[in-house]
Order: sequence, then C-alpha cells, then structure tokens
Amino acid sequence: MSDATDSPPEWRNFYGRIRGHTLRASQRAYLSEDLDTLRPAGVSRDENPDRNPIEPAALFGDDRPVWLEIGFGGGEHLVHMAATYPDIGIIGAEPYVLDKVRDLATAQKFLAQIARFKERVEWHGATAEGNPSGGNKYRGLYNIVLKSIGAARKKDPASRLDYVIEYGELMRDAGYYFMDSPGNDLESIAGQVASGCNVIFFVTGNGSITNFPFVPTIKV
Repeated sequence: MSDATDSPPEWRNFYGRIRGHTLRASQRAYLSEDLDTLRPAGVSRDENPDRNPIEPAALFGDDRPVWLEIGFGGGEHLVHMAATYPDIGIIGAEPYVLDKVRDLATAQKFLAQIARFKERVEWHGATAEGNPSGGNKYRGLYNIVLKSIGAARKKDPASRLDYVIEYGELMRDAGYYFMDSPGNDLESIAGQVASGCNVIFFVTGNGSITNFPFVPTIKV
C-alpha cells in the first residue's frame, strides 16, 4: 500500500485565505511588470473578445490533470503546490472587481477606498471579514465572500462603474455610482438621498421596514 503522499488527492476542498494581506511593494511590482510574461495566452479580453472557452490541459501540452487555485495572497501557496505536485498543471487566478470601469482614475479611486476601509477596520483590531450582520448569518451569508457575491449580482454585468464618491457627495452626472457608505440601512439610504437619489429600490431579505421620510421607497 503506497503512502498517501505518493499521489495527489482526487479532489480538494476550498481552503486557505479568502482575503489576503496587503502586498509588499516588491510583490506589487512583480504583479504589474511580470504578469504578462507568466499568464497563459488567450485569456485576456483583447486576445479573446468573444470569451470562448479555453481548454486548460492544452496550456501544458499534455493530458495531465489541472488544478485551478483562486488566490488572494502573494502566490506562496501556489508555488508550494507546484513544487509538491510537479505532474499536475496548476493555474493561479486572481479575482478582479474592476472588470468594467469608466477610466483608470475611477478604478484607482475605488481601490483606494477599499484600502482605506481595510486600514480603518485594522485600527480597531478587526478585519473586513467580520462585516456580515446577524440577519446575514441567519440567512446563510456567513462570511464577506458570500455577502459580496449577492451584492455584486444586483449590478447588471453590462453596467460599468462610472463614478466613485464619498458619503453624501453630490452626484453631478448620469452613470453608475459607488458610494463609500456605512452598511446600516438607515445610514446608507440617508447618504444616497443626500447625494441626489430620488427613488430607492430596496432589495430586502429579512423584510426590513427601512424607509425614508420624503423619498419613495420600493421594496423588492
């Protein structure tokens, strides 16, 4: 009977970090400067505008098994797995939230607000992973990943991110806005109204009675 380490398992559970630490300057440089030399061909929108399926095994030139790791860190776990299982084709992937955005400045402002939020949470010895509320957990949204998937699905994939604004900042042009806002229903709606919202579509899970005194609220 061979040792369990002689062969890789047939399947793997999701494990590891779901949100990584901030990358060091050298790691950010590797990502921006070296990624194009490491990524497989035919993945980017420029090379594959019709988003045709890619056969992972073809990337390695043989019929070896292929594992996909969706990572959030500096890649140290991916390197370890590649060294441990050299006969497995291992592909590393990073999720990008800015798939459709108005311009570089908007993307940079969005990322800056995310980084600022994480930094402020760390001041209090906490992390953004603890964001789900009691109601979220009651309905099965027990971590920030599941909650964020639900939030992202409320945005039509065809809609681009046009503007990033501060809490209560006035919206001056038409477009899709991201506002840095508290998650509490009453506080977030107040900020939206202050920014110029005149109709609120409230997607409610637990039947929240949140409303606003002088702006119509439609519960979905």
